[in-house]
Amino acid sequence: MRLGDFLKKKLFTFSTNPDDLEELDLSNIGSINFLRPCDKEYIEKFEGISSFCMNQVNLESLVNWPKLNSVYLLNLNGNKLKTGLKELVDNMPHISELELEYNRFEDISEFHVLKGLTNLVSITLQGNPITKLPNYRQELFNLLPHVKMIDNYDSNEHDYMQDLIDRETDDIRINENMIKVADEVYREDLRNKYCVLADMGDSIFCI
Repeated sequence: MRLGDFLKKKLFTFSTNPDDLEELDLSNIGSINFLRPCDKEYIEKFEGISSFCMNQVNLESLVNWPKLNSVYLLNLNGNKLKTGLKELVDNMPHISELELEYNRFEDISEFHVLKGLTNLVSITLQGNPITKLPNYRQELFNLLPHVKMIDNYDSNEHDYMQDLIDRETDDIRINENMIKVADEVYREDLRNKYCVLADMGDSIFCI
């Protein structure tokens, strides 16, 4: 199925107006390799989307990349890209989050063009050959000083993902303690309510 036909079918199935969509996900729809001019023209109908995904479609080139000024999250994980990032700079200038995991990028210099994405704050590159280079993150931070996070690390090698896990673990512990305290209060309240005086001298028995 051609990409344009897929999009038409998707819109027809969900009775969706392109202007109403905030996210366009074209992941796992088959082998695309590259976009044709007609694909570019059709995707550009979705001019209001803020998130665009084309995961695992065997993209090898970003030629004929659609111009979508509103996109801030671009997800191209699991493709075969190794060059062509200038197409993103020229056509999606407001990207702030760029996900390129499990592609074939191997040259640090390829990312020099991303200086043109002045809103870019986060890049993910796990699974690319470039990640095998020593200090690849630091080299990219030096090349792109406006970027705040690469593969969940900042320029000081601080792991934000681990921070998130730690915060979630702390929240779980807090919730467990709150439940424990609430249970103890409830049990104490029950004991107080059902205390009965037994006609056994001065003794008080609680049940």
